[in-house]
Formats: sequence, C-alpha cells, structure tokens
Amino acid sequence: MSAEIAPFGIHTTIVNPGFFRTELLTEHSTNYAAPSIADYDERRGPSVEYVAGAEQKLLDLKAQIESNRTLSTSLAFD
Repeated sequence: MSAEIAPFGIHTTIVNPGFFRTELLTEHSTNYAAPSIADYDERRGPSVEYVAGAEQKLLDLKAQIESNRTLSTSLAFD
C-alpha cells in the first residue's frame, strides 16, 4: 500500500493484531466504498484489474483441483 500512495505524499503505518477469531473479513461484514476520487483513477484501475484477475486465477485453480481430486487422492493401482 505504501508504494501505491507514496506519490500522493502519504505515509502509512500498519498495525496487525494477533490471531483471534473474528468475522472481520467475511463477505457479510466487509463493505467497500464506491470509488469516487478522480485523482486515484489512474492508479486504482490497474490494481482493481489485478485483484479481479488474481481472484479468478484462484477460482480456476480450485476448479482444477476439485476436478482431479478423486484421481489424485486414489491409491488404486491397475
């Protein structure tokens, strides 16, 4: 994040809490604001595309794993 916002003169400090059970990042508890600051459009676009593409890659890999799970976990020998 710091590399993305450095050109705007913004510095960051990230505090990462220890492990605990939470619903902080579940689909039901996470809300993202609609992009509304035009100054960020040039930098935000590639980031949004990357994240969307990374999520699709994970879904594709998961589908491949599931489609071959029975064969790859089988100990049967012909």
